[in-house]
Amino acid sequence: MSTDSLTAARPFVVALWVGGAEVTRVEVSDLHTAYSTLAELLEQSPGEASGAWAVASGWPEAISLVVRFRPGVVGERQRVAHIITLAPGQWHTWALTTLCGRSLLVGEVEFLQPGQGMPCMPCFLRSRPFDEQLGVARA
Repeated sequence: MSTDSLTAARPFVVALWVGGAEVTRVEVSDLHTAYSTLAELLEQSPGEASGAWAVASGWPEAISLVVRFRPGVVGERQRVAHIITLAPGQWHTWALTTLCGRSLLVGEVEFLQPGQGMPCMPCFLRSRPFDEQLGVARA
């Protein structure tokens, strides 16, 4: 599935709860927008509000993304490209867990296209081949 297809489909959802009851649910096209929408909703809400974002529960498959630390967050040698897999209906707050098990804060990462950046080898070895994810037949 191409990035354009994801953007048109709005596969991400952001929700806000107050006193245990869901009061807001917003569909968004990308993870960066989900994160900023969540921060904005929480900033405008009462102190007891909580929020999270997810791949919509009706989305047909998990979404894999490639991320790395933004420049200046860590040294250049640590800015490897990690893979995260987001399952539909699995709620998240401020952190992403990579396939290698590292926890990364959403505000500290940048999102890459598959193939960009020096790969984190443990993530790479635990991932499905990108040709399989993109629906390309193997020779």
